[in-house]
Amino acid sequence: MRAPTFKSMLEYMYHGSLPAAAHDMDNDAARKMEFQHLYIATDRYGLDTLREMCEEVLYMCATISVSMVLSNLVFAEERTRDKCHKLKSRCLEFLAVGQNFKEVGVTNEYVEIMKDNPSLLAQVQNCFKRPRLS
Repeated sequence: MRAPTFKSMLEYMYHGSLPAAAHDMDNDAARKMEFQHLYIATDRYGLDTLREMCEEVLYMCATISVSMVLSNLVFAEERTRDKCHKLKSRCLEFLAVGQNFKEVGVTNEYVEIMKDNPSLLAQVQNCFKRPRLS
């Protein structure tokens, strides 16, 4: 476990809140990475409330974009048993909107991910079958 992740966990255990430093990061990718590490650590140590807080931050602060959607989707898929459904749903909804899938679906990264995750491929396909709210 990385030292900043451990420090964030300790701060939560002693103060009951998310570490302020994690919110102050200017780089969205760095913030996402830190909260992903923290999310993974919460599973190892059974900190369910902190895990839910991390998912909420990942859901709210992670800019879902064509360049980021696949990494967010894979992260959420790998943690489905941990209840990271909110982030996963957001990624699937993003793919179903406008031209997003056309941009993502032609990348080598997408092809490789779907080869390795056939159940995820089925979920992506299903997101186009569901009626979307306008």
